[in-house]
Amino acid sequence: MIVLIAAMSYSSPTLVEAVRSLGFETVETPPVYGISDNPEAAHADMQVLALGEGDIFLLKDHSFLAPQLEERLLAAGKRIVRTSEGAGDFSYPGCVKLNVAVVGRYAIGNFKYSDKKLTERLETLGYKLLNVRQGYAKCSCAVVSDNALITSDVSIARAASENGIDVLEVSPGNIALCESYGGFIGGACFLADKETLAFTGDLSLHPDHAAIEAFCRCHGVHTLSLADHPLLDIGGIVRIL
Repeated sequence: MIVLIAAMSYSSPTLVEAVRSLGFETVETPPVYGISDNPEAAHADMQVLALGEGDIFLLKDHSFLAPQLEERLLAAGKRIVRTSEGAGDFSYPGCVKLNVAVVGRYAIGNFKYSDKKLTERLETLGYKLLNVRQGYAKCSCAVVSDNALITSDVSIARAASENGIDVLEVSPGNIALCESYGGFIGGACFLADKETLAFTGDLSLHPDHAAIEAFCRCHGVHTLSLADHPLLDIGGIVRIL
């Protein structure tokens, strides 16, 4: 039996246990290059991007994969690719090399800053690239299905809608990240399976919860709250197996 594996920040032990209760083995994404003063440095959506074809992209010179786990992934048919460049001091835009949202056969991101290997691979695989201003594209998108997403970003909503993707625009804010600034909805949820969008908090505490729940239902997806506090941007949870 194949064990499901998800990469995530361990900033919230409660959420780690909640994800494990869904049947996942979790692996921690530690701060990039040991950077401790920026919460985003430990975010999974900054460190890894997994494509359905089996490609797992990781930042150059930084990997949360222990040798045994890497061997397991390779044995399962995964292809591990390191980015052509590292993330520097992890300031923007160097930190968003892998922050691309994949929705069906579309890839949404600011491809001026995305890693060249990733861009080339997406094009080779036949994905249509939707270039947007938002560098934190994956952070900003809650992917609901192969043809639906939720976002508060205007440029992402416009590009997706123009290409036939069903979009629910929600109000910005209302998602915690740290004391200095707020988070994004994409970093506060993940598709646990094709029918379950799991949130890192109590979705009912979000002002747009009714619209989010209705939108998900329209696409055959139900929502699941993993904790009883407001939604928290932990950098998403990335399924790698």
